[in-house]
Amino acid sequence: MVLVAAGFLAKDEPTRRHGLQAVLMLMAAGEALGAFVGIFRARRMAAPTGRPYDPAYHGVRQDFGFYNLAMALLFVLCAANPERNAAFCRRHRAVRRSRRNPPAALLRALLRW
Repeated sequence: MVLVAAGFLAKDEPTRRHGLQAVLMLMAAGEALGAFVGIFRARRMAAPTGRPYDPAYHGVRQDFGFYNLAMALLFVLCAANPERNAAFCRRHRAVRRSRRNPPAALLRALLRW
């Protein structure tokens, strides 16, 4: 719903590009926070789930932290230079071309991605 509303509000290309960059940077920040927690606070992450800490799963939790770190890096790289990242730009153009039914076009673009 937020993406559809943003599509109607942002008519010009620079506004859409800056909006996409902002969303990618926010996603990168969330992934970086998850990476920090997963890598450096893996032992403490068992407490909020109500389960005791199990050393056998410590490496698994850290692996997810490194995955989050890699995704954060990818999101930052995509936000820093969107022209080089055709995957995001192609999906954005596919949604922009179809103005008859924007929610359906957005759904089709996300499913193709």
